[in-house]
Amino acid sequence: MLQIGLIGFTTPIVLLGLLALPFIWRLLRTVPPPAARRFFPPVALMAGLQDAERLPDTSPLWLRLVRICAVGLAILGLAGPVFNAEDQADQNSGVPALVLIDGGWASSADWQQRLNKADEILEELGQSGRVAAFALIADQKAFGAEFRVADDWRAELSGLSPRPWEPDFKGISAWVETDLPTELDSFWISDGLHDDDKSELARLLAERGNVTVYEGGAVMALRRPEREAGSARVRVSRSSVEGEAVALVDALGSDASGIERRLETAKAEFADQDVEAVAEFSLPTEVLNRISRFELRNARSAGAVILAADSVSRRKVALLERAAAGASALLSPYHYLRQALETKVELISISSGNNLSTNPDVVISADTPILSRQETESLFKWLNDGGTLVRFAGPRLAAETAMRDVEDPLLPVRIRPGLTAVGGALSWERPKRIAPFRKGSPFFGLEVPSDVEIRTQVLAQPGPELSDRVIAELNDGTPLATAKAVGQGRVVLFHVSADAEW
Repeated sequence: MLQIGLIGFTTPIVLLGLLALPFIWRLLRTVPPPAARRFFPPVALMAGLQDAERLPDTSPLWLRLVRICAVGLAILGLAGPVFNAEDQADQNSGVPALVLIDGGWASSADWQQRLNKADEILEELGQSGRVAAFALIADQKAFGAEFRVADDWRAELSGLSPRPWEPDFKGISAWVETDLPTELDSFWISDGLHDDDKSELARLLAERGNVTVYEGGAVMALRRPEREAGSARVRVSRSSVEGEAVALVDALGSDASGIERRLETAKAEFADQDVEAVAEFSLPTEVLNRISRFELRNARSAGAVILAADSVSRRKVALLERAAAGASALLSPYHYLRQALETKVELISISSGNNLSTNPDVVISADTPILSRQETESLFKWLNDGGTLVRFAGPRLAAETAMRDVEDPLLPVRIRPGLTAVGGALSWERPKRIAPFRKGSPFFGLEVPSDVEIRTQVLAQPGPELSDRVIAELNDGTPLATAKAVGQGRVVLFHVSADAEW
């Protein structure tokens, strides 16, 4: 910066244009050029005539002065004059600066504009000779950024890219509090989303100095899809509630031939001041089950894509149901299974292990004894291809003494014959409770209900493989549920019945 009295110039090289003012003055003086004098005899006949309109041979002096002043002022303006620059330089030159970019998923839509703004900020800091630290909040590796001359950071901006997750405001708040000086000016390029941890970071920065915040445009994101009464609903949220808006949501999945296509498009319409809107997809069950993900059209961010997973598709579960003659439906264990599953999966009923043409995801068998050889082979092949067989114990399964010495390929463990009753009238033992689930169990992380007691169960034969196949047990170590892998599939056995008899 060139300092002349109280006025400084941020681009002093432009002042060299003032050296061209004498040439410009001469140029303005000779335009228009003076008239040439030529002798023409017939002009003598016009002697004495008066010309009412006369044109000067040079530009008027006042016009030349106005033009030359306009050019001089333009040169001074391009040189970036700053009034009282000496006081400002004294005030800011010793105060370091911090440039922050959120850099999370919400920043990806207008990422280049954010980098351009950061470059502009660093350029201004560099012109004043200030040092700066630079941090991408969504990337913890940037928290250790050292203070450098601001211009040094500009070369690294082109290599930055947004991260597909939320910024770590807690982490960078700790960095600001422990590693940065107590006097600091901050320039924050924010994504505009509300976050309590972001408010805490803003407070810490405000305690250290001036905070200038720049926010981008409105951001939209998809919420977890839901399935209701034969349709899929996807909620769309937006960061700005001003005005009306329409978001187009595409449902993507495979068609009947297995090629991924856009299966359907739905609109989410926002009224003024609305934070959320709903896009509803009314499609047949077969089509809903093929949806793999939802995407916001013309939006580029991780929040614009969400996987459908099991929230939209309904798993097909087959009940291997063999009704006993004269048995009441309310006494059947399948009654309880239907009550528990019918609102969550697509239930079908099969009468034989051979009836797997519908290709269910799961087959459930309640107290079914040894299956026929043909059924066993059919189920075994289906398991190898990735199916899951869930079996419940009961009196009929416990009566099969042949399972004591030979492991059934469709059971995870060998079982003891007969049911074991605990806590009966003639028993000294009290009913057993469920023990906390082990790490590695599919039930790990679930809270164990304190009001559940087990009075009747089928016991497993001890063996070297038993401990590896237990996925739930009672508080005395007795297996409650066991499982084993069969090819790409799995067999699971609950050592209690599917009804309330246990």
